[in-house]
Amino acid sequence: MMSNRETGTGPIPAAINVMDVLRGVARRKTMIVGVSLFALAAGIGLVKYLKPVYSTEAQVLIQNLETPFDRVQVADNQRTDGVDDRIVASQMQVLKSADLGRRVVAALGLEAKPEFNSLINGMGTVSQIKLRLGFGEDPRLKTPEQRALDRYSDQLSIYQQPSSNVIAIKYTSFDPKIAAQVANTLAETYVTTTRESQLQPTTRARDWLAGEIASLRRKLAASEEAVEQFRAQAGLLQGATTTLGTQEISELNS
Repeated sequence: MMSNRETGTGPIPAAINVMDVLRGVARRKTMIVGVSLFALAAGIGLVKYLKPVYSTEAQVLIQNLETPFDRVQVADNQRTDGVDDRIVASQMQVLKSADLGRRVVAALGLEAKPEFNSLINGMGTVSQIKLRLGFGEDPRLKTPEQRALDRYSDQLSIYQQPSSNVIAIKYTSFDPKIAAQVANTLAETYVTTTRESQLQPTTRARDWLAGEIASLRRKLAASEEAVEQFRAQAGLLQGATTTLGTQEISELNS
């Protein structure tokens, strides 16, 4: 004869009793309440620790403002707008530069804000322990501007919009107002700096032309003075209507 295990048959387990489950929960109510309270406390701690962040995006169009008169001849394989991916990539590096970052920090006074200067509210216990263990850099060794610039660079994202000459400036901050101010100020500072750099060749050409005109004026004055001296030495001084020699002959004839 075959056993129950071999035939796969055996006693059918009893159905789950709800009362047994409730009694089991009641016996472990202390553990369940403790785990629930721990999860609640952890959730509240994470909500307080993890502050909401806000992101703002500004866009800059990279284009060539040259006129046809600025170019002698355009090659057949040259783009008419004069802007390619390399130029866009170069302008992205300019937007990431520390020089523009310092201008934005100074314009908005970011070094005086706690988000950009961790030493305003003092160093926390966790930060001090990390420094003692050798993790991270000591912010006390940096100037307020450097601390603000580091925070500014960490939260800044610069990228090119696909298939376009548009550069996106994205900034993330705990304060939505600061996020918008930083993105817009960086875009405005970049445009202003670009215009200044484009005006520099014109300014240098204008200054050079002004110097050349002043030099020509001095040469012209010297030439006129030399002519007057020659006239005086040769007796060719001007009279009322003609030279003095002709005027004297006319008077003698009269």
